[in-house]
Amino acid sequence: MSIAFGTDGWRGVIADDCTFARIRRIASAAARWYASDPSEGDRRRIVVGHDTRFFSPEFARAAAEVFADAGIDVLLSDRPVPTPAVSYHVRRLGLKGGVAITALGNLRSKKAIKPLIKVVLSPSKSSRVMGDNALVALVKIGKD
Repeated sequence: MSIAFGTDGWRGVIADDCTFARIRRIASAAARWYASDPSEGDRRRIVVGHDTRFFSPEFARAAAEVFADAGIDVLLSDRPVPTPAVSYHVRRLGLKGGVAITALGNLRSKKAIKPLIKVVLSPSKSSRVMGDNALVALVKIGKD
C-alpha cells in the first residue's frame, strides 16, 4: 500500500486514512530518511508539535515515540503550537527538521502530518511571527 504526499505533507480523514497505524508508518519512514540524509542540520534530534484539534496530541506522541525508537532524540511540545513554532524551534536549535501534526485548514475531519525538513526562517521573521507562541516547553521523550 502506498501513501501519497502532497506539497505540504500527508493528509487523511481521521479514522479512515488517518489512523495511529498510518501515523506510525509515516513517522517510521520519515525517521529512517531523517537519520540517514547527509544534508545540513542536526539529525540526532527532532521537534514534534501539534495543534489543538481532535487527536493531535495523541498523534504527535505516537509519531514522537517512533522517532525515539529509531534513536532520534525527540523534543515534543508540551502544549498545542502553531506550525510556525515548530519551524522556529528547528531553526533556533539548528535541527535538520521537525514534524507538525495539524489539520487541513478548517476541515476538522482531516488531519495532516507535516514533515518540516530544512525549514529556514530569518531571525527577524521568526520573532515577528512567533511572539509568545515560541515560548513553549519542549519535553524530551525517549526510551528509558
